[in-house]
Amino acid sequence: LLPADFATRELILEIHRHKRNYKQLILEGKPLAELFLKHNLLGRAKALLLQLIGFDEADVALRRLLIHVLIGLGEIALALEHLWALAAVLEEIGAGA
Repeated sequence: LLPADFATRELILEIHRHKRNYKQLILEGKPLAELFLKHNLLGRAKALLLQLIGFDEADVALRRLLIHVLIGLGEIALALEHLWALAAVLEEIGAGA
């Protein structure tokens, strides 16, 4: 079960980051980023998603979510960078299939 408040959930992510448990960090971080987006906390969602993508650059869902957040923040240039990176990941996945 996950705590209801944002600060506690962010502290749990810090524990995972400190223990270098990146798989769990991503598993618990993605729903938190979606919750930030739902509550229009785009800055916090952006910071979290950028960290998560740093641990798993091939996660398509994280990149898509980040692109939505960046567009919402008006950061079009950075959104385009991540859109190109997403296209490269999708191309790589398609070439591997």
